[in-house]
Amino acid sequence: LYHEVALAGLLEMALYHQAACEVAGDAMLDLSDYCYRKVAFLISKQKKGASMYQDTEVSASGNAAVTGLQELKRQNKEIQFQVAVKAVSLLCYIIDHLSSLPLGITTRLLNTNDIICCVVELIENPPWTARTSDGHVMKFINAKWQQTQDSMKLSKLEGQVWLALFHLLLNSDCQRKYEFNAHRKASVLKVVFLLFLCFCLHIAVLFV
Repeated sequence: LYHEVALAGLLEMALYHQAACEVAGDAMLDLSDYCYRKVAFLISKQKKGASMYQDTEVSASGNAAVTGLQELKRQNKEIQFQVAVKAVSLLCYIIDHLSSLPLGITTRLLNTNDIICCVVELIENPPWTARTSDGHVMKFINAKWQQTQDSMKLSKLEGQVWLALFHLLLNSDCQRKYEFNAHRKASVLKVVFLLFLCFCLHIAVLFV
């Protein structure tokens, strides 16, 4: 898992540049499937009510064997979450560069993996936001959980997810290939209010 999170970080830096996506070619199809599986992992955890937030300190009570096992479980959960979050960022870069990628990737994302509904689910139930027992709002920012006073203020990752949805809905190729049935329309309409509220407040560049 340590190697996986390191590799995901390297890919995150590389795929920020469109040229890297173009050079990767058909390998981007496998990467998009990998990102989809990680997104599905986050969504499943949210639906089960299993918050990914956890305190970094492990209780010192109990014997050393139990404490060590708790620490291993905590680290495993933390690394899995970090990898999944980086996969979301990678997916956003893939979506941003769809026009320069093989056409099969767009079809796979839209019709096989239904990535629009997945992105909507991430916006509606963000796994990187949590509320502590004493009422504080925590957000996963820069690879660590941080307390925030303004829950409506978008983090970098949240902005990426909103922009990904924006590109998917307004991209002409995506509009032609994506079949909007009743379920999909209802899913997208769930975030219409948040769409206008967050875009108007925090992503004004889209309206320039």
